[in-house]
Amino acid sequence: MIPSYSSCGRGEILQPRPFMRSVSLPSSINRNIKTALFLRINGSVQSMKEENSQGKTTSKLIAQFESTLWKKGKDNKQFLKRIFLLSRKDFTLRYFIKEDSKFPKAIISMKDLNAVFQPEKISHAHGLQISYVHDKHTRNLFVYHENGQVIVSLFNAIRATRLAYLRKKHPTLRDNDLIPQITGQCLKEGYMEKTGPTHREPFKKRWFTLCSMNRKLLYFKSPLDATELGAVFIGTESHSYSASESSGRSARGARWHCGVTLHTPERNFVFMCEQEQQQKEWLEAFRKVIAQPMTPEDYANEANMTRGK
Repeated sequence: MIPSYSSCGRGEILQPRPFMRSVSLPSSINRNIKTALFLRINGSVQSMKEENSQGKTTSKLIAQFESTLWKKGKDNKQFLKRIFLLSRKDFTLRYFIKEDSKFPKAIISMKDLNAVFQPEKISHAHGLQISYVHDKHTRNLFVYHENGQVIVSLFNAIRATRLAYLRKKHPTLRDNDLIPQITGQCLKEGYMEKTGPTHREPFKKRWFTLCSMNRKLLYFKSPLDATELGAVFIGTESHSYSASESSGRSARGARWHCGVTLHTPERNFVFMCEQEQQQKEWLEAFRKVIAQPMTPEDYANEANMTRGK
C-alpha cells in the first residue's frame, strides 16, 4: 500500500512564500488558481515552524503531496492515471501504477529534478513536464490534471522540496543563491535539422531543448519523447566553445538552409533552421550559455553526461 501522510485540512490555503511569488505561470492557469498557489486539492502540503541555526523561527513547507495525475506513457502517446507522492522526508517524488501497488514504478530524487509548465507541448491547459537524470540520460514525465489547482499545488510543493534539498546540500549558501537553482525554464526549444559527426550524413529533423541551468542541449525525435537521443554540453569560450552562423545551401539532404554551427572541443555540430529568425534566436541562446561562467557542478555534469552522435 502507498504509505499515508498527515496532511492539512481540505480546502486550507497556505500563504505562498516570497520565493514562490516570482514564479511565472502560463496564461492558461486562471487568476483564481494563481492566487491560491497552495490550495490543497486531492493532495497535501503541510506547513510547520522550524528553528534555524540562529534560533529564529522561520516558516517552512514540508512537501507532502499525493495526487492522481494523468501521465503519458514512455513508449506511446496514451495518458494513464498514476498516483504521485512527494515527500520531503527523503527528498523524493514517487509514482505508483495503482493505489494498492506495494512498490513505486519510479523513485525520483530531488537532486536533478526540474518541473516546468508545458500546456502547449502537452496540449492541455494544466500540463506539467517533470525532468530528471536517470542512468546519465534525461527522463521526461508529462502529466496533467483536470483541475489546474492540483498542478499548481504540485509545482509549488516540488519547488519547496527542492529548496529544502538544496539547503541541506549547501548549508553555507544563502537562499538568494539557492533560489535560482530550484527549477528553470528552457532557454530555447524547437525543431532544427541535424547532421552527423562527418557532416556527410543526411540531415534529420529533431526537437531540441537548451537549458542554461545545466548547460545542456538535448535533442529528441519528437517534443514528447521520454528520453533524449543525444546531448551536447556547452562550455565557455575559454574552453573552445562558440556558435556561428553558417550557410546551408550545400548541405546534403537539408530542407532548411539557415545554418547554425556549434563549435566544441570534440566536434562541430551543424544545425539547420527553417527561418532566419529561428537561426538568430538559437545563436543568441547558445552565446548566452557560452558567456556564463562554469561552476564546479557544471564540470561534474560535463564529466558524467552521455554525449550524442
